[in-house]
Amino acid sequence: MMNPDEIVVIPRYALRLRLSLLSLPLISGVTLWVLVARAPRDPIVYLVLLFFLGGLLAVWPRFYRKIRFGRSIVLERYLLPPRIVEYSSITDVGIGVLMTSQGNITLPNWDNVADFDAAVQECRKRGHWTDAQIKGELVQQQIAAAITGAIAIPVAIVGSIVAVYWQPFGIELHPMLWFLGICAPIVLLLHVYFRRRAA
Repeated sequence: MMNPDEIVVIPRYALRLRLSLLSLPLISGVTLWVLVARAPRDPIVYLVLLFFLGGLLAVWPRFYRKIRFGRSIVLERYLLPPRIVEYSSITDVGIGVLMTSQGNITLPNWDNVADFDAAVQECRKRGHWTDAQIKGELVQQQIAAAITGAIAIPVAIVGSIVAVYWQPFGIELHPMLWFLGICAPIVLLLHVYFRRRAA
């Protein structure tokens, strides 16, 4: 029986993500069946099997059928038992993310992240956790990451195009190497800048 005070959020995944979610086990199963049928004694088959299983175990638990905010947070998952997270374990709140000592709750490509954020804010208003629990760093980290990407990627693209055509220092490299060589230091410098600013 559902608690009337319970807030329920049902994720809406993009069509591309839903199709990949449904096709991943099917493609993995067919591929493994073909590999095992063709070369049952080849050790590489079992390495591929471990790779596929590891990928499924890493990705699958992050997709939720439903998230219920009641006495605790209940994450209902596909083909897996529900995961229960206590409010007392929450350490920080961000945009589409809850950090907890029991593992983070992240939402991969939801179309309705705003519904999740609204439910989280409603739970905070109801006093399910105290402000003392919250570090208050996650939103700043998310903003810093967005700013870093918005600066580093365009500068690296322009820089790599310029470097490919003008070849500074007489160095001839693949465009992707120029991109990474320009992008990595910018990302590092911005990361250090935002860390010092936060401190």
